[in-house]
Amino acid sequence: MIYSIEITRKNVTVAEFLWYVKQQSQKKGLDCNIDRDEFEKPSREMNVSYHVKDGIKYVHRENGQTVQFDGTDAACKSEVCKSMPYDSQTYIKNFDGSFYNEICEFTFYDEKRGVGYYYQANKDA
Repeated sequence: MIYSIEITRKNVTVAEFLWYVKQQSQKKGLDCNIDRDEFEKPSREMNVSYHVKDGIKYVHRENGQTVQFDGTDAACKSEVCKSMPYDSQTYIKNFDGSFYNEICEFTFYDEKRGVGYYYQANKDA
């Protein structure tokens, strides 16, 4: 079964947006994993991903380089980790077909208000 939520809020502050996302996620029985401090100022900025195909793990690095490794020890079939100020994504696709995808973005109109976008989808095995 797939569980999902998609939210766009305009003319809001970051705090108002994240509060609304958490409220709506809870109503749908979903867990919103966005920490405001980490969302605004990530402890480590990154944008990396990998996928496993035919036993080979292809790691896509921030600089555009793709590196190959033995994929037999990979934790999942594919993964995306993006953590930038006001822009994050976590995507995990397991070998059994289940997945988790969470995207959260905020773009400012001025120094306080802007538009926020949130998406989360989970699929059971």
